[in-house]
Amino acid sequence: MNRILLTLLAALLLSGTALAQPEGRGDRGGMPGIEKLNLSAEQKSALKSAVKPYRTQLIDLKADMQKKRLELRDIMDTDNPDRAAYEKAGKDMADIEQRMRLTLFDMRAEAMKILTPEQRAKWNEQRGERMREFGKRLRERRER
Repeated sequence: MNRILLTLLAALLLSGTALAQPEGRGDRGGMPGIEKLNLSAEQKSALKSAVKPYRTQLIDLKADMQKKRLELRDIMDTDNPDRAAYEKAGKDMADIEQRMRLTLFDMRAEAMKILTPEQRAKWNEQRGERMREFGKRLRERRER
């Protein structure tokens, strides 16, 4: 029973790690919809330069999170899991997740400085649409 509860807690802790998924996002720099803003060549170059250090940080944080997952798995795979070790690993993961969120926040703030006021307004409008679509998909899943 304890093992099941610990596994469920681990799953909850790991659910937030999808934040740092810069791979596969092309030149968007982790900003979905940025390609629809008709950026100038200068803006594209500036955006790429501005987000690169943040993307590198996110890669490192993602690796740190994966290491903590392995550590949690090792703790859980023992016959008598150590609660204190599990708690510490969970707190470490929460700290890494918070650092990921702050890195994404800083990256987006830097990217926004490159956009014109009109582009920022359009991006925010698109963001609202994405949030509504996400909420719709979430409600549909709950209804199943």
